[in-house]
Amino acid sequence: MKRHQKSDKGLALPMVLIMSSVIALVVVSLASYTISSLSYGQVTENRSDQLSAADAGMRYAIDQLKLRNAGCILDTQEAQLPGVQADFNGATASVTCERITSGFEGIQAYAAVMTGEGLPGSMSLLSSQSGSNAKVLGGPVYMTRVDNDAFELSPPVNIEDGPLLYHDTSGAVPCSSVKASTMPSQLVFDPELIFGPVCVSVAWTDLFDSPTVPNLMGLATLDGTLPLTDPGGSYTDVNTAGKCRIFEPGRYITPPDLTGVDAYFKSGDYLFDLPSGNDEFAIRQGVVTAGTINPLTTSANEIPNTNACNQAQADDAATEAADALARAYVPPEAYGATFYFTEKSHINVATQGSLEIHARLQGTSDYVSVQTLCDPGEDWCNADGDGGTGDWSEIEAGGSDPNFLFTDSGNNKEFVAHALVYAPLAQVEFGNVSNTATQKMLGGLIVSRLVLQSSTSATNFEISVPTSPITAEIQLTSTATKDGGSTSIRAVVEYRPYESDIDERIRVNSWRVCETDGC
Repeated sequence: MKRHQKSDKGLALPMVLIMSSVIALVVVSLASYTISSLSYGQVTENRSDQLSAADAGMRYAIDQLKLRNAGCILDTQEAQLPGVQADFNGATASVTCERITSGFEGIQAYAAVMTGEGLPGSMSLLSSQSGSNAKVLGGPVYMTRVDNDAFELSPPVNIEDGPLLYHDTSGAVPCSSVKASTMPSQLVFDPELIFGPVCVSVAWTDLFDSPTVPNLMGLATLDGTLPLTDPGGSYTDVNTAGKCRIFEPGRYITPPDLTGVDAYFKSGDYLFDLPSGNDEFAIRQGVVTAGTINPLTTSANEIPNTNACNQAQADDAATEAADALARAYVPPEAYGATFYFTEKSHINVATQGSLEIHARLQGTSDYVSVQTLCDPGEDWCNADGDGGTGDWSEIEAGGSDPNFLFTDSGNNKEFVAHALVYAPLAQVEFGNVSNTATQKMLGGLIVSRLVLQSSTSATNFEISVPTSPITAEIQLTSTATKDGGSTSIRAVVEYRPYESDIDERIRVNSWRVCETDGC
């Protein structure tokens, strides 16, 4: 009997189609998974690069703050930290900083401030003339502008241990700092790889209010040409162990007689309310010391005086110590002297003259050596800026007689101020003096224009600011972008820029990673 077998003919094609479809589905699924994995891996890699870049930017920013190189020292609004436009593995990082507490207003943080008040735009704010010796500004410097006309430099001017902060009026937020390479070659930053120009959006009138001024109306009215034995007299001559003329605190309506004598001005407040035509506080052929040594700023006189004047200073300190013993403490305002000036009254350190003024505390925190009184109607002048006198300085840097403080040209013209010199509308000019002369402003200065003439040596010339216990909170935001994505790190740090140990200048209070919109 014949058996019939079923034929498989015709099944091969459907089987091939089925297998092909299954394999295709598997391949597509695997390809899709692979693509998804690669895409996710790319996203992960980008985020990792962004995080690494943001972290690097933040750590760089903290290092810059330690070096006191940030515009947010002044700004309460967001400012761009310079030098952090970098590429990290294809991710670009930038850092902004913002001061979120007070703490940097006032001159105490700056070696020199040049306001440019009363000057035409074509006149320089900082000038060094002839000679070859570099001049040193030790600490942060503030200038109203840094255009080509702002500088007139022949010998170099060195800005050490601080940036050059300048007022940017473009309105851009954050503002973009000019490059150090665009500054005059005679303007030298030290260290040059760390410091440079930094833009801020804040004008000087919003930053440097006038220091506290005591009520000067209660001062005794004195004639600077008469001895105390005469009515209205101001001084006593001491002839033992050398000669010394000793002056009393008060309101002077004639200039002190300081020609051919060494002198000591007792600790206290002095108002030089000098009449027109006889308005020059001049020192000629003598050494003048003002105030007892303030141990918070120095331990000795910079300019030697006679034995008699040194003894007068010691006797003044002994009197203060006796008063302090009766009160069981030494008030900080007991030390030093402050010279105040009205109208056209000004200082001229003339032929063979020397003047040294020790630091005196005014109010709770203002150490002042010399101050021009100001009009309380000005927004930068405090209500007590005229000392209650109703008079203020009329000297303007752009005027015919621009100098408030002038050290004459020649030998042995010396001036040392252990605290702030404040004359924001006037010019201060150090004349062409010998290399052995001492010219020092150790508490900073604020002027409209600063002129540094030749021969003042780099070793004996100094404008600087002492370290001070300033603390502020700074908010840093480091943002990194790559391929359209971004990652940010935001930190709030406690900032103490003048700690001697660089690692003690920053304390991180918070540190978090976030999306840009979520910070």
